[in-house]
Amino acid sequence: MLTSKTAITIMAMAVIITGSFFGLRALANPPQAPAPETARESVQGVPVVTSQVRSMVFKEQVKVTGSVEAVRTALVSARVPGIIDDIFVEEGDVVTAGITRLFQTDHVKLKRAVEIAGHQVDVSAAVVSARRATLARVDANLDKIRLDLERYQRLYEQGAVTQNVLETQETMMKAAAAELAEVEAGLTLAQTQEKQAESNLEIARKDLSDALVIAPLSGTVSRRMCEPGEMAGPGTPIIRIDDLSLVEISAYLPETHYARVTPGKTLLAASVQGVELREMPISFKSPVINKKLRTFEVKVRLQDPPAGVVPGAMADAAVILQVREGLGAPRESVLRRTHGQVLFTVSDGLARMVPVQTGLEMDGWVEITGAGLTPGMSVVRMGQEQLNDGTPVTIVPEGIE
Repeated sequence: MLTSKTAITIMAMAVIITGSFFGLRALANPPQAPAPETARESVQGVPVVTSQVRSMVFKEQVKVTGSVEAVRTALVSARVPGIIDDIFVEEGDVVTAGITRLFQTDHVKLKRAVEIAGHQVDVSAAVVSARRATLARVDANLDKIRLDLERYQRLYEQGAVTQNVLETQETMMKAAAAELAEVEAGLTLAQTQEKQAESNLEIARKDLSDALVIAPLSGTVSRRMCEPGEMAGPGTPIIRIDDLSLVEISAYLPETHYARVTPGKTLLAASVQGVELREMPISFKSPVINKKLRTFEVKVRLQDPPAGVVPGAMADAAVILQVREGLGAPRESVLRRTHGQVLFTVSDGLARMVPVQTGLEMDGWVEITGAGLTPGMSVVRMGQEQLNDGTPVTIVPEGIE
């Protein structure tokens, strides 16, 4: 067995040999100096992305959702009650005011009513003729009795006839006059009945004419709400017509904007079914505010709208309350620091903090005002959260990390 002293000696020699080995290896592979790129990175500034300040037209807008409506519409119902005989149009048909037939009700029944009313006119006319003939006969008889009375009066004065004979003749005269008055009254009644019959004939003809309903306005049939064989009457719509050549976009705004909207001056832009519509002056503002919803309605009219802009479509509308020119910067470039709002420009590789005031915002850009701001000036849009005034920066293209 080895003694303790011998073991210690062996361990010491092993340590020396191991140290010598690693020392020689270190001399053979000395530490490498940092790569040039790493050295450069250690002295580079904060990487930032910049954009340029622009001269812009800013618009203060209220964006709302509205709908497209037809300005001229008609819910057409029957003018006289009855069974629908026929409907001459289908949904989607184009109709012309005063020309296109829409539907017809109880044609046969109303035609017979016209015939009956015509017969009543003929009867009334015959009664009037008979009354006139009677009047002529009674009038002639009265003339004869009047002549006889005058003769009897002369004879009585001469003493040729008695007073009783004269009185009898006078009584006949009064009776004839009363008969004449009665016949005249009968003639007046017959003439009134004739006029009444003629009026009834006109009404029957009007009902027959109204049984065939003609389009009251030009447009397109948007709904057909009844079918032949159904009962129709005034107030029950059968056909709906919409004039698609003139529509309006209706939207509701919060009451806080009421005083700032002026019909004829305030503009509204809209998008309907992907169709971008030009800015149009508001044509209507509700005279009152809805007290429950606290909103008011505005409308713009559009003549001959493009395809897709039809009644019932939803419209994304923007009411333009204010327009002004100014300098704009990306919204994210403006920061809020303890002393107010600022943005950073870059000069000689250093960030420079510029105090600004902001105004209107539009499409991701914000209106800015402040000392030294000019169009085309570069401002930091990405990386600005890490900056202070004087921080070294490196401008990199957007999208490079």
